[in-house]
Amino acid sequence: MKFQFTDEKLKHEMKNSLNKLWATDKVKDIESITYEGSNIITRDPTFFDISIRIKGHWEEKETVIRPKELRLNQSLLDKINQDKEKHGYKEIETMIVDALDNYYEGC
Repeated sequence: MKFQFTDEKLKHEMKNSLNKLWATDKVKDIESITYEGSNIITRDPTFFDISIRIKGHWEEKETVIRPKELRLNQSLLDKINQDKEKHGYKEIETMIVDALDNYYEGC
């Protein structure tokens, strides 16, 4: 008998617990947790083997690159600064990373 858990708090707690166990890989999100069965191992005290299947996604690893100096026309820099304020960014670098991410996500 399979049972699909729908509790978002359980998914959140499972994600946090798995991230504490693994030092190098981090869980981005958990789509589903499914109970697939169990066995009683001993009776006094009672121990169970419980089988669950977790469907989720890993966070992507990030690499820091340090580009050389960028030469921008003042008019372009003015437009970038206007967009930065318009969209609530504090730093140009964050805005550029988001713009590149959105651009390549659509490719």
